[in-house]
Amino acid sequence: GYDVIDPLGDLDPHRLAMLWRNHRGEEKRLTFSDLKTLSNQAANLLRSHGLQKGDVVMTALRTHWSYWIVALAAHKLGLLLAPVYYRLTAEDFRYRMEKAKVRCVVTCREEPAAENIWAAAERAQVPLRFALGPGEDGFLDLLAALPQQPDTLDRVPTLATDPLLLYFTSGTTGLPKGVLVSHRSVLDFIDVFTDTFSFTQTDRIGNQAPFDFDVSVKDIYGALKAQATLVMIPRRLFSRPKELLDFLCEHKVTTLIWAVSALCLISTFHGLDYRTPDTVNKVLFSGEVMPLKHLKTWMDHL
Repeated sequence: GYDVIDPLGDLDPHRLAMLWRNHRGEEKRLTFSDLKTLSNQAANLLRSHGLQKGDVVMTALRTHWSYWIVALAAHKLGLLLAPVYYRLTAEDFRYRMEKAKVRCVVTCREEPAAENIWAAAERAQVPLRFALGPGEDGFLDLLAALPQQPDTLDRVPTLATDPLLLYFTSGTTGLPKGVLVSHRSVLDFIDVFTDTFSFTQTDRIGNQAPFDFDVSVKDIYGALKAQATLVMIPRRLFSRPKELLDFLCEHKVTTLIWAVSALCLISTFHGLDYRTPDTVNKVLFSGEVMPLKHLKTWMDHL
């Protein structure tokens, strides 16, 4: 009678789960079957290093696609996942690691603050550290470089009240606080969210929210719930409106769950006059007021 996040439990293995471009501009794709295999291998890797239910895994991965692999692996083992902003000082990283009693850190060795992460992990005595890379191939490279891990896994029994995610506040009004989110909280929210906005298997969700920001829950778990495709939008495109619109059109994105500032970037530079992403049928925003001028621009074009 306990409902928990069951990663990939009843999903169509042949459906496209994720697509992105690597650092060479090549398009990469993963099916739900690929996600299951890779997350099982990642979970077995973490388990082989002694991680047990309740241990905390911290990620500093911006919107690196490998985050999804790490997240699913953590969920399957009953680990607590703590995504943090990737560009903190060593002291800020250390504070969060010590506060959460982190047992494992996962980052990309090409992150600008990688040295700060490793220095903090050493001072906080984090026993397990993984650096993904090179480029954006992440866990594929890590798994290929290590002894072969099984692609099947016995899940760790988990309760609905067990914590799933740990988010840190910004700390702008003092020390950052850790906010725990349980399995039940995500399930209750995602069920209503996907039903309210009619998410389906045909949707392609264009990810803009960084994974250390709780809005990304809508992208990641919305895609899992609806068996939709998560499209990873390269970060650099959010300062290049024309290229961003070309990307949305090329990949037939249907859903934008974006910050108001990202939406206003396009309307400010008249991007929709250049090209309208006609496949988009849902534009969602929250957290701040959408200026009427910019809202009207989007509504006139879509």
